Formats: sequence, structure tokens, C-alpha cells
Amino acid sequence: MQGKRLEGEGPFMFFLRNVAMAAVAGSTGELVTIPLDTAKVRLQIQKTAPGETPRYKGNFGTIAKVASEEGPLALWNGIIPGLQRQVINCGLRVGLYLPVRDAITGPLAPG
Repeated sequence: MQGKRLEGEGPFMFFLRNVAMAAVAGSTGELVTIPLDTAKVRLQIQKTAPGETPRYKGNFGTIAKVASEEGPLALWNGIIPGLQRQVINCGLRVGLYLPVRDAITGPLAPG
């Protein structure tokens, strides 16, 4: 990864821009995938006695059942902690990559 600074951009603003872009990218991914994650967790925690029919069957069946019984917004339960995790995890991981790499190896040659 070779980041390009904008004209007149200092190192701190470059770092903040990288953190912000990574945080937005991670948060977008979280917003898109949380319904699938909600369905996955519902499938994992359901308990079915032998001989009973499971309440949830498959990802898309679980999504449809949750949306019809609890409303479509129930698929996004837990989005706030998920977004917080993505902002911290993605933002800092990508934002700190260049400064740490350059501190260890020195700046890469252009090209």
C-alpha cells in the first residue's frame, strides 16, 4: 500500500483521511452484511428437541421469518456495536499501517 498525499496535506491530516476512509468502508460492509450475520446467529443459537421441526431453516428463510415476525428493522439489531467495532478495527488497522510500516522500514520509493 503506497498512499498518496494530497497537495498541501500534512502527515496528521493524511493519517486522519486514511482512518476516515477505512472506517467508512468497514461500516458500509457492516451495514450490508448484518442481516446475514443476524440470521447466522439465530440459526446457531436455536435449540430443537429431537423430532421437532426447527424454527429457522437456512439463511434466507431465517431472514424472511425474522422480518415477518419482528419487522424488517429487527435484522439490524446490534448495528451500533457493529459500527463501533468497524470504525475502531478498520480505521486504526488501515490508518496505522503506513506510519508503522514507514517507522520500521522507512518510506518506500515512489513507483
